[in-house]
Amino acid sequence: MSKISCIHHSLLTTHPSQIQPIIIHPKQIAMMKLLKRISIVIVLILFGKISFEQTIAGYVKNKTSGDPVAVVTVTIKGTHNGTLTNEKGYFKLSIGKAGPVVLVVSSIGYETQEVNTTAGGSDVKIDMVPSFAIGNEVVVSASRTRERIMESPVSIEHISSAQIKNSAQSDYYNILKNVAGVNFTQSSLTFNSISTRGSAGSGNTNLSQYLDGMDNRAPGLNFPVGSFLGPPQLDVDNVELLSGASSALYGSGGLNGTVVITTKDPFVYEGLSAEVKQGVMHVGNSDPVGASPYYDISFRWAKKISDKFAFKISGQYIQAKDWMGTDTSNYDLDHGGKIPGTRATDPNYVGVNVYGNEISAGITNPDPNQSLFAGVLASQFGPDPSQWPAEVQQLYATDGSKPFPVSRTGYNERDLMDNNTVNLRLNGALYYKINDRLTASLMADWSEGKTVYTGSNRYAFTDASMGQYKLELKSKNWFVRAYTTQENAGKAYDMGVTSIYMNEAFNPSISYDQSGNIAGGWFPDYTGAYIGARLGGTTEMDANNAARAYADRNRPLPGTKAYQDLFNQVTNTPFPNGSKFIDHTSLYHTEAQYNFADVIKFADVIAGASFRTYTLNSEGTLFADGDGPITTNEYGAYVSASKKLVSDKLKLGASLRYDKNQNFDGKFTPRISAVFEVAKQQYIRASYQNAYNNPDNRSQWELLNLGSSIELGGLTYLHNKNPFELDQYPLYTASSYDKYTQSGDKNDLVVQQFGKFVPPSINSYELGYRGVFANRLLVDAYGYIAKNVNVISSYHVIRVKPGVPDSSFSIWFSSANANTTYGYGLSLTYSLSHNWSVSFNTSRDMGKNPSDSNKTVNLSIPGYRFNIGINNDGFGYEKRLGMNINWRWRDAMYSTASFRSGELPASNIIDAQISYKFIKANSKIKLGATNILNHYTVDQFGNPGIGGLYYVAFSYGL
Repeated sequence: MSKISCIHHSLLTTHPSQIQPIIIHPKQIAMMKLLKRISIVIVLILFGKISFEQTIAGYVKNKTSGDPVAVVTVTIKGTHNGTLTNEKGYFKLSIGKAGPVVLVVSSIGYETQEVNTTAGGSDVKIDMVPSFAIGNEVVVSASRTRERIMESPVSIEHISSAQIKNSAQSDYYNILKNVAGVNFTQSSLTFNSISTRGSAGSGNTNLSQYLDGMDNRAPGLNFPVGSFLGPPQLDVDNVELLSGASSALYGSGGLNGTVVITTKDPFVYEGLSAEVKQGVMHVGNSDPVGASPYYDISFRWAKKISDKFAFKISGQYIQAKDWMGTDTSNYDLDHGGKIPGTRATDPNYVGVNVYGNEISAGITNPDPNQSLFAGVLASQFGPDPSQWPAEVQQLYATDGSKPFPVSRTGYNERDLMDNNTVNLRLNGALYYKINDRLTASLMADWSEGKTVYTGSNRYAFTDASMGQYKLELKSKNWFVRAYTTQENAGKAYDMGVTSIYMNEAFNPSISYDQSGNIAGGWFPDYTGAYIGARLGGTTEMDANNAARAYADRNRPLPGTKAYQDLFNQVTNTPFPNGSKFIDHTSLYHTEAQYNFADVIKFADVIAGASFRTYTLNSEGTLFADGDGPITTNEYGAYVSASKKLVSDKLKLGASLRYDKNQNFDGKFTPRISAVFEVAKQQYIRASYQNAYNNPDNRSQWELLNLGSSIELGGLTYLHNKNPFELDQYPLYTASSYDKYTQSGDKNDLVVQQFGKFVPPSINSYELGYRGVFANRLLVDAYGYIAKNVNVISSYHVIRVKPGVPDSSFSIWFSSANANTTYGYGLSLTYSLSHNWSVSFNTSRDMGKNPSDSNKTVNLSIPGYRFNIGINNDGFGYEKRLGMNINWRWRDAMYSTASFRSGELPASNIIDAQISYKFIKANSKIKLGATNILNHYTVDQFGNPGIGGLYYVAFSYGL
């Protein structure tokens, strides 16, 4: 039966009473027609089908050689409407109306041109005039407005998408290793930290990082997350690095650097691109993992649906065996550094990457009532030492009267983490051009994975996730944006605390009965076994080893079910009863900026304001938020002005920003600068900047029970809170308390003196030079001096409160001492013929304590650093070949961190790649390696050694 006959049958079988008349009002008919027409127009707009839409197309060639020029930006002047040329130099650009337009045609290495044309005509022929590429880059971050890098008032480094494509590094963020003045710290495969002109280390809270205008720091602990969250390399347009102070425009956090990452505009960078990278890591006998594969898969798809609407989506998946800390050398907890001895030769052994052995106790004491040694003897031979057998009295007189520290047996890092690491990133954005000057965008960045971070201990993150979501309106002269950062630490735990709690679970260090007397425990077991072995005629070290074996008799061993069950129990139990910590902290931020270029003519003026809210939510495991989330508000405003004088050869600038955190007084941060063109392409710059950093949320609100001590934030509110009451009882320095425990003399106790807990700040002065010689050599040099005040540190102190055991605290406070840092850097880039270039840079940072001219401030950075590179992104037949090689050397250094401190040797690393383009297939294959010599290098004491990564990559859609 046909459809028509079916319909007729249904009508025939319907009773007339069931048929209801349909009455449509004429206004409804008119409205339906209008809606239909509007719908058709909307569909045509979104899919670029409007009949009056016009296009401009053409070819771009090198005027000298006649070769087509790819990846040239072609935009309509005064708008955001633009595109890129393909490998044949061809472009096609749609415009919303007919009539003459001005095309702005630009590419690094060529002079920018403006071409007058009319839509709907024949193909436009554009000849690009080659120019010196280096020095013509346009940067934004230095002044928050577009300017040539040569005219930037401060030191700035620019990494373009072309440099990213041709780099030997496995990730765009790692390219910063090769930049002058940068100190790079790698805690694991996916967690990296950088710093400039200041103390280096993992999780640098004095560095700001922005991704498309969003603060890219973890909202809970306030350190940049490197590239753990963010776009895949395929979607990165450029990276800019401001060295040193930068608070005047960006607010709190820019004490020693700001990184600005900008992704690709889908209106300009259209199409599908993908990359598959496979490699091998852990090569050589230095690493216990053994050779293992590395996988990295990424994609990007961007589409301009019409002149009004475009979108992009991208993603990346990384899987590999992570680097692990494997240093089992004996470590001096009191003074830092490696010391002689092993677990078999030192009863108080503490391994650099062995955890749990930080719990140590002296089994002897000058006071017999506090001596385990004397207590064990008394329990066996009576309370009166004069009645003990002669050999027992002799043992007590020798072994029992000298300092006898003993540490518990720890677990290696490899036993405490699953080094099967993954990182999944998904990113997407929608763009809608409301008109030629105003664009609305909605962006989302999300990441999940496993990583390891070094703080006061080594922290493992499993299924950690972080998301950033932004809504923005952006015009030629202004923007308004609002975004949020949502953090979830997943299953995160402290490896050091895990070891401590596992040890305490199978046998407490010391247990007491209801009367307060020692009832047993690991240290009493050890002491009794030691005494028994010594009385049996065993040597001192053999007796120690026998005592440890006895005390560890029930200790779960890695690889057994008992070990795994205990490990799971501890790591799944939140602080303070386990080692798991929770972090669901959120950040909400709103800001706006206006450029007065069309209003104020005598100077270039911009102004902006921002407001943000942190909502700390660790459920009492990291912060003092056991009673509920903690909310902290910040707001700020800034104004910046610049003016060109002396026939536009002198550019003067000034900026002023005010910020207020509800827990601290407001802060003004100024910057003044001058750039003078002394000759063509020769610029001298000078600047003064003040910068500051609100204490990060951890140093403000931390409340972390590590078992052996309590880490406590610097806010007075926490100190005076029950049960701490630090304002009522003395706090002694840890060194003086240790001396007292050995001597028993209370005169050895020294009260710890603190400064106020206030934001650290810096006053920085810089003098720099940029110049181009013979259109081939670019020289960039700088020197700086900076005074740092109120530097925040964690102090280890002992609280003595009558009636309770003495308590150990690590408390965050501002140092009362100021220090001065100073240094210099030099970069040279020389452009050779046939697209070859060589580069060299060197830098050095130093520090002095002004109150003691002989005391050097430890910055945890090497004295000297050098980088030499050779680069070519197109040579040989049809310029299909590319190559990049970089040699990086740093001096030996003393590395200081809250986790471990000690000497690091000099490092010598070479990265290299060679690539070949398949032009017709629009693809490329690359063979490369980072740390090609496989020198396992540690860049912060206690971090893992980072070895070579050897890979082959296939890329499509370049």
